[in-house]
Amino acid sequence: MSDDDKTPAREIITDYAQSHFRYFRTADGTVYAQRNGHPVARPIRSQGTTGSHRQELMVGLFRDGVGVFNGTALKEALDLIEALALTEDVQAVHIRVAPGWDGATWLDLGRADGRSVRIHPTGWDIAVPDPREVCWRRTQLTGELPLPARDTDGKGIDLLLRLCNFATAQTECLAIAWLIGCLEPSVPVPAPFLTGPQGAGKSTGGRMLTRIIEGMSGDLRRAPKDEENLIAAVAAGWVTALDNLSHMTPDLSDA
Repeated sequence: MSDDDKTPAREIITDYAQSHFRYFRTADGTVYAQRNGHPVARPIRSQGTTGSHRQELMVGLFRDGVGVFNGTALKEALDLIEALALTEDVQAVHIRVAPGWDGATWLDLGRADGRSVRIHPTGWDIAVPDPREVCWRRTQLTGELPLPARDTDGKGIDLLLRLCNFATAQTECLAIAWLIGCLEPSVPVPAPFLTGPQGAGKSTGGRMLTRIIEGMSGDLRRAPKDEENLIAAVAAGWVTALDNLSHMTPDLSDA
């Protein structure tokens, strides 16, 4: 076969990509790639290399015996895929919590297999969401949560509260109400403010509450220096926990 009869590498990559991934755009024009049947989506223009769609595509091409391609061919293929995806319907991506169909709410457990918790007025179950219903966006701070257990008679809550030095039963109820509020994706969640003398366990309590939602990778942060740093911190997770706040500046409060 002459060189003129060979299929260009960019076309081979594009055909493979479109048969194994679903591409779509968000309202801000960012194009995401979603492996067929899997709810996790990755931006195709990821700034990093670890866990990027480019890397995912290279590994798939190699393991499926299609071949190893140079950077130029990959770039040309991704440029074409991005242009085609910009003509597709808009779909939102979500971190940790997302609205679903029929009044359901989804909680991302951060698992590699995509299993998540579907919460509905009729009950909850564990399933892999339909990719067209929920698209999860994950960051390095998206920790894995354990599979929830049924019929614990509230013992899990009791164990949590033993780790948190809340002063009264009323304060414990407020903490539980805040955790439940974190599972509602469509309304703003009130910001809890933990206060008390030095050594009272404020940081420990805040860390425990944060990790219920964000997993063991969730931790407390220092107050951001400016609005740009605050936006970056908020975009990386569902809960942003600030530690050692003696006061909050008006600019930070407004942001």
